[in-house]
Amino acid sequence: MRAVGAWIKEIRKQRGLTQEDLAERLHLTNDRNSQPSQWERGKRIPSGRNLIQIALALDCTNLEFF
Repeated sequence: MRAVGAWIKEIRKQRGLTQEDLAERLHLTNDRNSQPSQWERGKRIPSGRNLIQIALALDCTNLEFF
């Protein structure tokens, strides 16, 4: 089973978005320690609430992350 962060990264790239774009859509700052970066690197796991917001920002269902 792939890590959630790997799915977020793959879907984000399929949508032609950068981490900065995703952070902006989620109203977050983007730097090496930002949440999108940490999720994609497997340093943090997004909460259920964040998964819903990420799915909305990426125009997909949160089930696509699994």
